[in-house]
Amino acid sequence: RNGGEDDMSAAVNGAGATTRCIQLRGVRVHNLKGIDLDIPHNRLVVLTGVSGSGKSSLAFDTLCAEGRRRYIETFSAYTRQFLDKLDKPDADRIDGVPPAIAVAQGSGRRSNRSTVGTVTEVHDHLALLYARLGAAVCASCGRPVAPATPNLVARAIDDFPDKSRYLITFPLDVRPDSDRVALADALRAEGFTRVRAGGRVVALGDDPLPEPDGGLVDVVVDRLVRGSDPPERRLDSIETAFARGRGRCRLVIGDETRAFFEGRRCGHCGRDYPEPDPRLFRYNNPLGACPVCEGLGRVADGPCPACLGARLRPEALAVTVGGLNIAALLALRVRDARAFLDGPAAPPDSNPVARRVLTEARHRLDALERIGLGYLTLDRPARSLSSGEAQRVALTAALGSGLVNTLYIIDEPTIGLHPHDVPRLIEALIGLCAAGNTVVVVEHDPAVVRAADRVVDIGPGAGAAGGRLLYVGPPGDIGSASAAGSVTADFLTGRKSVAVPERRRPTDRGWLRLTGATGHNLKGVTVEFPLGVLCVLTGVSGSGKSSLIEETLYPALRRQLGREAPPALAFGDLTGAEGIDDAVLVDQGPIGRSARSNPITYLKAFDEVRKTFAATHEAKVRNYGPSRFSFNVEGGRCSACEGNGFKTIDMQFLPDVLVRCPECQGTRYRPETLQISYRGRNIAEVLDLTAREAFSFFRHRPKVQARLRPLLDVGLEYLRLGQPASTLSGGEAQRLKLASYLATSAGAITRAAGKSHTVFLLDEPTTGLHPADTLKLLDALTSLLVLGHSLIVIEHSPDVMACADWIIDLGPGAGDDGGLIVAAGTPEDVARADTPTGRVLAERL
Repeated sequence: RNGGEDDMSAAVNGAGATTRCIQLRGVRVHNLKGIDLDIPHNRLVVLTGVSGSGKSSLAFDTLCAEGRRRYIETFSAYTRQFLDKLDKPDADRIDGVPPAIAVAQGSGRRSNRSTVGTVTEVHDHLALLYARLGAAVCASCGRPVAPATPNLVARAIDDFPDKSRYLITFPLDVRPDSDRVALADALRAEGFTRVRAGGRVVALGDDPLPEPDGGLVDVVVDRLVRGSDPPERRLDSIETAFARGRGRCRLVIGDETRAFFEGRRCGHCGRDYPEPDPRLFRYNNPLGACPVCEGLGRVADGPCPACLGARLRPEALAVTVGGLNIAALLALRVRDARAFLDGPAAPPDSNPVARRVLTEARHRLDALERIGLGYLTLDRPARSLSSGEAQRVALTAALGSGLVNTLYIIDEPTIGLHPHDVPRLIEALIGLCAAGNTVVVVEHDPAVVRAADRVVDIGPGAGAAGGRLLYVGPPGDIGSASAAGSVTADFLTGRKSVAVPERRRPTDRGWLRLTGATGHNLKGVTVEFPLGVLCVLTGVSGSGKSSLIEETLYPALRRQLGREAPPALAFGDLTGAEGIDDAVLVDQGPIGRSARSNPITYLKAFDEVRKTFAATHEAKVRNYGPSRFSFNVEGGRCSACEGNGFKTIDMQFLPDVLVRCPECQGTRYRPETLQISYRGRNIAEVLDLTAREAFSFFRHRPKVQARLRPLLDVGLEYLRLGQPASTLSGGEAQRLKLASYLATSAGAITRAAGKSHTVFLLDEPTTGLHPADTLKLLDALTSLLVLGHSLIVIEHSPDVMACADWIIDLGPGAGDDGGLIVAAGTPEDVARADTPTGRVLAERL
């Protein structure tokens, strides 16, 4: 780990030859200014810089996009004809790119059926394990269910008492309208001379078959005595019974009858079970999903009465490995499931397929444990995970794959991580490199930056002001003169920092008091939140912060205020809400489901922009109203892509690929609409402006500026007005929501000071923020406090903790080891506590 200086060799033997580094020349993707960069193989490389400087453009839109494009080039000519419009990154040359795997923000957020087990693919391997090794137990009578073979039936006869007489028979179905005379003649013609019905054996004479017992008679194949029955004769008779009985054979000894089936049917009660198939053990497959709840585990926010929340059909739950069915195994914590696979579930050496499957499952469980998620259960819904947990669960799929010679591109893996948990993540990233992979990480966390082999700092500003290489080299030298103009260098070297307030705001505006919270891992906690101040809730990842704030306090407060909200997790009482008008949760969920959702529509600034274009002379001549400039309605938008600007290609086993619309070339509008301009720009060119550029462009339109200004206040000045919401990170989406509340004019949601008191609950608003942008965010939060509102913020950033007025620390550990209030008070008070947060704060202060 020498910074990769020895690996910076050029390509050998001409273009396209194997290189020992990724070579980028003249990259101009988005705001990148024709950069040249060499990224050494098998090293940890961190891309850093202020938000919007071009890090993601380099990592995902260049490296990942080129790796994906080259992979598609390996497809057949027939397949490639559907993908020939896939854009190539704008660069002079890109060489030495290994196969790439991208772990972007939000990768862990899936459907309602997604769980920790499915996202990490552990569930898939366990389903295969149960299909290969599972032993079924009848759900009706509790007896083992196994496919019978002639040898198995012969071994059952060996258990009979010596000298006992027994019959080998097969059942014959006799319907009420059957010709029993003809049936008897047919049996005699085939050599069968006896049948058993009504508990007695009857010889077949010229009479018809006796009256069937329950629709069945047993045709006697052989009569034998245990101990004097030749093994060959016994086995031959059993095979005959299975063949004539359509896979059914019955042994009769005294008054007892034992049934055997070649298929999976209970020999005691006759209940059928499907053949083992991995799909049977997956609740996201119709074959295995509970027919009542369709694999969701719940019917009507309660537990499914059929599967009791297990999500699977009874036939799947009847199969066990090591005494547990798959639902019980998935309900275990990761660390307990790993121990189970090493013990009761370990397959015999004679089953190499099952052992290979088990090895893959262990790799992924080990990866979850390594990055600090051993407290999660495998059936934990992916949507219930915090942002940090979701990010690390998605990362586990990469860490546990065991691939080598691969390029891993990871977007801010420290999201949602307490500083206490970061060292474990760094070890996992270094482990990927040690296994022979190249790891490129987009990150701001100082600990990760300092752990890198090579730091690539991009800046100096956002959008058009960024896109340049400010520093490339070992992290220890970033403070040198070669990094001049680097804000990252200023913060890493301590030349700049987020200032700690000289005094804290007083907690004299009342308190919210929540008692007896027991949801998830919360252990009956009682907690008090001061109003009118910046209250920060922190603690190690998985300690219960989201459970307390997002799933308990927020819905409880909303319902007490008479507002619509989902049911809250279990709690005792909530007091102190007098004088509060509203509660707003600003989380990291997407801002819209439509592909046409974007910042300008979310901030409701597009109405004023369209009115501006409709007011131009040329628009009036053509009788174009504001709706003509909308991409959400028919009229001026492109009819081919319906205003999306791109088309989505389903890549089946790969992520969907977006290609530019061939009709409008991504502009979203018809040519005649684009002929209308305002101050030299058409509507598509305006949507391509960054918030900072647009704020200047609309300097004569104060209503538009009023809507755009909050974007600048929360550090999103680099976002383009028409940027699809699907491309926003969770942190960007959250800050965009916050910007909408900061717009205090032009019919904004946040009301004037003194007329409303809103409690804002935020989930890690610093996600994706450079320390320089954290300063802007803190200013924006202060503006809400000045207006008379209250802030309750889940946060791990030491800078935000140090600027808080009050801190509530959850812990002491994660999962079952968390769920308690371990410290509360001012940052100075918490810094004196012997907790992970206390130690971080003591160092920061």
